[in-house]
Amino acid sequence: MSSYTVGKVSMTARITALVTAIPEWNRAWLRDLENGEWNAQKIHACSETLRSMSSLQSNNNGATARNVIQIATREFKTATQAESVRLMADHVAQLEYRSIATVTEKSLRELKYSTRLVQSGGVTAIEASDKGHTKLLVVVKNQGAANGTSLQADWAGLADRSCMQLQAEFERKMAENGVVVSDAQRRDHFTSGGDQLIRTAARKDPANLANGAVLAAKGGKSNIACGHPQKGKVKA
Repeated sequence: MSSYTVGKVSMTARITALVTAIPEWNRAWLRDLENGEWNAQKIHACSETLRSMSSLQSNNNGATARNVIQIATREFKTATQAESVRLMADHVAQLEYRSIATVTEKSLRELKYSTRLVQSGGVTAIEASDKGHTKLLVVVKNQGAANGTSLQADWAGLADRSCMQLQAEFERKMAENGVVVSDAQRRDHFTSGGDQLIRTAARKDPANLANGAVLAAKGGKSNIACGHPQKGKVKA
């Protein structure tokens, strides 16, 4: 049994064509940002730079910061350019979070897991189960424009390190669907009821881990963990 720390969750350009459930992605100005490979973190950095600079150099990917400023001041009308760009960054961060959460469930379903999803504010939890005893709890959080979207996951129902293979399959499927999970560091653990994510969720709602995870959601680094199923009844 092992746990992993995920350093980065990012989207590839093709994700906007896949997440049709989010109509906001159809706006022309978002496609313009995508073509220039602008994401929420880059836009947020642009807003911070605007506070001390009157002009910005062109982005190496082809889209210019000036174009971003023009879009922001047109779509998000505020007293200053910096504030308009900051609001646009927050908006894009929310769309990125929703897209990653949508793709996460899509990927698990394509891997033949049954899923249960619970959302509240900037937190989405997905409990996935196969026809055997394997269970996966995934939590996706909107950490804001400056920090991006985080992803936590916890495997249970496994007697060995086979979670490593299942995790690799999950990450490959996510990448096929436009979300890249990278910079993961493995830590071996030998807990019988999954790692902290599942144990905490089970204390909040043992009958619905996704709901328990949302109730217990707190900020912090992203972890991916695997372990055995929870035994016995857990008090909330």
